[in-house]
Amino acid sequence: MKILQQKQQDPAADLIRALARVGALPAVEFVGLESYGDSLESSGAVHISGRIPPVAGRHVLLVDDILDTGHTLKEGRRLLEEQGARRVRLATLLDKPARREVDVTLDFCGFDVPDRFVVGYGLDARGAYRGLPCVAALG
Repeated sequence: MKILQQKQQDPAADLIRALARVGALPAVEFVGLESYGDSLESSGAVHISGRIPPVAGRHVLLVDDILDTGHTLKEGRRLLEEQGARRVRLATLLDKPARREVDVTLDFCGFDVPDRFVVGYGLDARGAYRGLPCVAALG
C-alpha cells in the first residue's frame, strides 16, 4: 500500500470545521448515492438510499469523497436540480480524471490521484480500510 496523503481527521467533519472558520454555517444533510456496491468497479448505475432533502430555491454544495467515473456526481446534481435547487456546486476530496466516463466539472477539489484504487480517510474497499488516517493506493 502506497500512502498518497496523510490526514488525521474525518473528511466531513474537517470540511464543516473549515467552512465554520470562514463564517459559513451550512445545513448538513446526508444522502447515500453509490455506484460501486460491493465491487471494486463502478456499475455505472447510481443507487440512492435515503431521501433527497428539500432544496428548492437553495444553493447546494454536493460533497463526495472522490470523482471517478462521474456517474454518481452527475446523477446527484441532476436530482438536486430536479428538486429545484437554485445552484448546485460540486466538491470532492479526490479527483481521478483518468477514469472519467461522463462529463462532470468540479467546483472544488482537494487533489488529483492516479488511476489506482484508493482507500482510507473515509474511502473503503469492500468495507475495509475506511478508517485509515491517510489516503493510500492498494497494490
